[in-house]
Amino acid sequence: MPPLLITMTGGEQRLRTPVNSQLIVRIAGEGQAAAQTVLAPNAGLKPVEGREARPDLREERYQILGPQAELAITTPAGRQRLVVEAIPDHPPEVKSVGGPEVNGRGTFNLTYRGKDDYGISSAEGVVEPLADERTLVPPPRIALALPVDAAGETDTKTLVDLTDNPWSGARVRFTIVVKDEAGQEGRTATVEMVLPARPFRDPLARSLAEERRRLVTAPGSGRRRVQTALDALLIAPDSFTPQPGVFLGLKTAALRLRRARTDADLTEVADLLWEMALKIEDGDLSDAEKQLRQAQDRLKEAIDKNAPDDEIKRLTQDLKQALDKFLKEMAQKQGKEPRDQGERRERGQQSKSVTPDDLDKMLKDMAEAMKRGDTAEAQRLMEQLRNILENLQSAEQGGKSDQAGREMQKQMKELDQMARDQQGLRDETFKEGQDKRGAEQGQRGQRPQRGQPPGQRGQQGAEQGQQPGQQGQSGKGQQGQQGQQGEGSAGERQQALRQRLEDLEKRMKENGMKGEEGLSDAEDAMREAENALKQGRPGDAVDAQGRALDGLKRGAEGMQQQMQEMAEGEGQGEQEGGQQPGQQGQAGSRDDDPLGRPTRGRDMTDGRVRVPGADESAVQRARRIMEELRRKLGDPSRPREELDYFERLLRRN
Repeated sequence: MPPLLITMTGGEQRLRTPVNSQLIVRIAGEGQAAAQTVLAPNAGLKPVEGREARPDLREERYQILGPQAELAITTPAGRQRLVVEAIPDHPPEVKSVGGPEVNGRGTFNLTYRGKDDYGISSAEGVVEPLADERTLVPPPRIALALPVDAAGETDTKTLVDLTDNPWSGARVRFTIVVKDEAGQEGRTATVEMVLPARPFRDPLARSLAEERRRLVTAPGSGRRRVQTALDALLIAPDSFTPQPGVFLGLKTAALRLRRARTDADLTEVADLLWEMALKIEDGDLSDAEKQLRQAQDRLKEAIDKNAPDDEIKRLTQDLKQALDKFLKEMAQKQGKEPRDQGERRERGQQSKSVTPDDLDKMLKDMAEAMKRGDTAEAQRLMEQLRNILENLQSAEQGGKSDQAGREMQKQMKELDQMARDQQGLRDETFKEGQDKRGAEQGQRGQRPQRGQPPGQRGQQGAEQGQQPGQQGQSGKGQQGQQGQQGEGSAGERQQALRQRLEDLEKRMKENGMKGEEGLSDAEDAMREAENALKQGRPGDAVDAQGRALDGLKRGAEGMQQQMQEMAEGEGQGEQEGGQQPGQQGQAGSRDDDPLGRPTRGRDMTDGRVRVPGADESAVQRARRIMEELRRKLGDPSRPREELDYFERLLRRN
């Protein structure tokens, strides 16, 4: 609450102020009146050490304990009595919102709601081991962001990075603890959870990370097991450690562990295991990633403490250099592991991406916000940048992990190929029917019609253009497809095509997809065409094959719609119930780009964009100005006109 300025009017004044507030009395002057002023506090006031007394200024401070405090001030001019009612300070309240939302790289978001009658001063996540056992390093204490309002009506989210911490991946007890200025605290219910850990694709790297965690969190009971695991990995180098450097590193770690005598020796072994795991998994990328994270942390800390402009500028440049190096090495790594670009487009990772220019602009906007004193905007941009980088990496990893998604894409390609085969077979059947009619007409002396029926050519072209993946197919490729169909009779090939469709529908249901009416209609039409071909009725077969093509087209559209709905459902479930490792950043929602950002208009009512309070940074600046005015008003050495001016400013506000 804002401070109260008390006017000495004589008699009695009653005030209300928060408990533990300070009552400050300043008596200025060197005359007899100042010397004869007497202060008489009651039991509700506790004396507090104030400023050092000066000949011309005397200051007394009291802490208001409550529930009611009184102070009598007697001067030669009269007597003033202050009665202060202390407003109680309730302890803060906090509750967690969902579980940790895990990103693809092992970092995670913690969300909570906290409220206090005067505001929360600190918040942290407390990690405790399940067993009372000696550890090499203490469990991490996670500093959490503070709520922007004291009412507890909005979510407060913090991005937590424990990927380098040896406790990541361990099962622990976790509690969110918040405190107010008076030291009172509120806690969430303690839950057991596994701290999210960095995922490793390489089995050996994953094993070394697990052994490192076991050695750090339980050196007493886990040391022998870690020693056995390292010795086992050295038994068959050709199978487990074909690289000479990895083999020598494991041998060194096993030897050091066997000779370790102190906790410091065991810690060195754990650090060596972690360094080897990073090198095996990412090569040199881990160094660039570490430098990027350190640069982010330094800049975030500087923004939070409102550091000078030159320091912000220097740290922003450091972050830009670390970011350029990280993106360069990631691009080199992606070049060594190419993937089908068509598959990425089908997964929704189309041309939506974040370019280095976008990131540079974000850094410049961050620096500009700090220059104009808008700390809240700079913090928001910093958090947005961190989330983008997290999703950038998880999108890469997510593209390799979704087996179900790849299977669905494979089925879409099969359906595309099936439609092309059906089109080729229909063209062949139509030509066969024309040749047959021409021969019959020739026998009757009529001129054979070699052209297609009216509208047939346009219909065929339209059907070809509407099939999935038909765009870009050359005539040569189409002829190749027809050449492959030349084996066996037309009826047998139509039968084989129908059986392929039946198998595809069966696998679709195994993947959790609903049966498409269009594919069912296509199957019935194929069966009708098959019978007509076997009975020598190519004209009837062409009509049935046309219906089969139409059914395949409708089935492909339905499959695509189902895949989009399933992906959108997963994205919504992640927002409501937390994300699993490797899911954030994956495509799936038609409204998101690969980095999880909405591509729709920036609608502030869609629940995905947090609008901060009304100009939070302006409120902070106004508060600093008011404090400076009060400080100057309390200095009796200033001219009377200046003090009057300061007092008018304070009363106006």
